[in-house]
Amino acid sequence: MLAWLQKRPRRRIRTSGVSLLVTTFLVLLAAGNTGENLLYVVFAGMVSLQFLSAVLARVNLQGLKVTRQGPRAVHRGELCPITITIENRRWWWAPMGIRIERVPDFDTAGTKSGKWRPAWMTPGDSLGYVFRIPPRRSAVVRVDERMERRGERPLPPMALVSTFPFGFSEVRIPVVDTHQVLVYPRVRPVRLGRIDHNAGTGVAPRHELSEGDEFHSLREYVPGDDLRKIAWRLSARFGHFVVKELEIQTSRHVVIAFDTTLENALDYDERFEASVELAASLSINLLDRDYMVSVQTPQRMLPEGEGRSHGIQILDLFARISPTPPVNAQGTLESAVSGFGFAQIPERATAVFVSPNPSQWGVAGISGGHRVMDPREVLIA
Repeated sequence: MLAWLQKRPRRRIRTSGVSLLVTTFLVLLAAGNTGENLLYVVFAGMVSLQFLSAVLARVNLQGLKVTRQGPRAVHRGELCPITITIENRRWWWAPMGIRIERVPDFDTAGTKSGKWRPAWMTPGDSLGYVFRIPPRRSAVVRVDERMERRGERPLPPMALVSTFPFGFSEVRIPVVDTHQVLVYPRVRPVRLGRIDHNAGTGVAPRHELSEGDEFHSLREYVPGDDLRKIAWRLSARFGHFVVKELEIQTSRHVVIAFDTTLENALDYDERFEASVELAASLSINLLDRDYMVSVQTPQRMLPEGEGRSHGIQILDLFARISPTPPVNAQGTLESAVSGFGFAQIPERATAVFVSPNPSQWGVAGISGGHRVMDPREVLIA
């Protein structure tokens, strides 16, 4: 992804430059009081040094082309690898001493004295250092950034900083690009055994999808049984008809129904993010065990699927999900299921309801006896 440097550089005088200015002023006072020509020569040299420091620091950053590349998506809290390429497009000048810094992502920055100054003037964390870039050559710096917020996020702001050659003046040019990184919720290990008790009856629904192909047990023949299930050799040995019972195949389709109802609570944002991580963790862990998973919210329904590609679709959905206003005055998950929002749960599927509202956790009676998942029962610390 191509990045570009802002045309207007930011300049500031460093502490060493301030010391040089104070010393220059004192030399000027001494030259005026004594009339010594040598002091005037020293004063002129110190002014020239300050001027050259400001000009060369700016020239050092001219003619540079910056490219930043990052992954399409990362999980929240994980390190995001970013490759920064700085290309020197000049034929005769080799920039030296270029520092890459992270720009604080706030408008003003406080100081210990209580004063403020623009964020671009606030020194940030150093990400890398390039000693020298030969003419018509490039330098590559690889850094890791931690993405702490879910959703589509731009790459962290950064700037190229030069104090070349004397370190008295600093020139800072912010880097701008439009690269977006999709930040997935964290995926944590869960106890999937609790899903078997998610229904109100205490057991997960079992539906016969076919006759099955695994042996389960033997029993006596009952009039009306399929003759193809009779074990003829064993029947001849026992002297009466014996029927083979085959293992009944169970439904492996799980519907994750996620409640996005907005609540007026101080800690709602934190609880909502925790619920998103719970729903995403359940979905990915179920997919890893060859379940078919579909996701429903009051605004969207993702059809059932399996495999890694379907997992990416689920993570994309949970990365972009956001709270929505209540659909009615009650604003609870039960009212949303019964009145509006969620589609009909398929008959052959196990429904798992997830809500950020703690008062709903473990409550039964939701959509035909299903209960809302309690994160404390399934998340593994």
